[in-house]
Amino acid sequence: MTIEEQVKALKKDRDYCCTQITYQLAGLDPLGLSDDVGQKALRALGWGVRTQRTCGAITGGAMALALYIDDKDTMIKAVQSYTNWFKDTFHHTDCGDLLGWGKQPDGRCHNDIVAPCVHKLLEITESYRR
Repeated sequence: MTIEEQVKALKKDRDYCCTQITYQLAGLDPLGLSDDVGQKALRALGWGVRTQRTCGAITGGAMALALYIDDKDTMIKAVQSYTNWFKDTFHHTDCGDLLGWGKQPDGRCHNDIVAPCVHKLLEITESYRR
């Protein structure tokens, strides 16, 4: 199954938000981990921490990177690199700017933002595989 198909399935079958999907596909799945409690907590970070601020694909991605990188300074650099890539690619980091302020996520963010982010994170984390 492609990443795009997995993103759609996690949204449809589990009603996962952007943060949960990114963390699952870029962090937990490749490492063979499960974290039901963490996934429950991550629900609060979707839709820009429910305020349309920082996109959940950024926060979920940062958390996925932290799973791979033990050294704090290296992890910080990787997160900064990912966040800079995100801003260069999508031109904004706030959910409101990406989707339109006051608009609920409509699946467009999963197809157009989350899937490319998972691809990028897997590319970054490849060099950090334990």
